Amino acid sequence: MVGTEQLPRLRRWVGPVIAVGAMSLSVYVGHVIAITALGIEELPGSPLPVLAGFATGAAIFATVWLRYLQRGPLELLLNAATRGARYAK
Repeated sequence: MVGTEQLPRLRRWVGPVIAVGAMSLSVYVGHVIAITALGIEELPGSPLPVLAGFATGAAIFATVWLRYLQRGPLELLLNAATRGARYAK
C-alpha cells in the first residue's frame, strides 16, 4: 500500500478498515448471525443507527482480534481445512 507507507498517519486512520477487510468472512458471517439472533430484520424505524452500530462493532472487533492473531476466526478454520490441498496433485 503505497499511500499508507508514505503517510503513516493515514495508516492509523484506515487501520480498522484494513482489519475488517483482512477478516471479511468472519465479519460477514458475524453480521448474519447477529441479524438473525437479534431479529433486526423485523425492527421498525431507520436502519441507519443499526448500520452504524454494526460497522463500528465490526471495526473494533477486527482491530482488536488482528492485534493478537494474524487471521480472523473463520479464516483460521478455512486455512486449517485447506492446508492439505497444497500437496494434492
